[in-house]
Amino acid sequence: SGFLHVGGFLDGGMQTRGVYHHAEFLKVVGVAELMQREGLIDRGRLFFPNRKHGDYGMDKEPGFQGRRHKALDVLVDAYGVIDGAGDAPGPDRETSDKLTAHRRKFMAEIFTSVDPVRRGENMKELT
Repeated sequence: SGFLHVGGFLDGGMQTRGVYHHAEFLKVVGVAELMQREGLIDRGRLFFPNRKHGDYGMDKEPGFQGRRHKALDVLVDAYGVIDGAGDAPGPDRETSDKLTAHRRKFMAEIFTSVDPVRRGENMKELT
C-alpha cells in the first residue's frame, strides 16, 4: 500500500484538495513535491476541465466543481504507483510495468480528447 490515496482516508493523514496524504509521505517527498504534483494536476485542469456530474462539487471553486477528467485521474493514479514503490533506488519490474500501463492509458485519454487525426484532416482541408 502506498502513501497516496485518492477518495479514501488513511489514519494519521491529512487532506489536501481531496487527495489524502499520510504523514510519512510528507516526510519522504516533502511539501514542495506535494505542491508541485498538485500544481501539475491543476494546470491540467486548464486543458482538461472537470466535467459536471450532477451537484457533485458544486460547493467548490469553479475550477474544481464536478469530476476530474479521466486523463488527470490517470496521472493521480500514476503518482500513487510511484508512491507505493517505496524508497528503493529505481522502480522494480512490477512498478515499471504499472507505470507503462498508466502512460499508455494517459496517452489514450489525451488522444481521444484531442483527436489529432481528425484535427490533421481538418487542417488539410483548410490549406
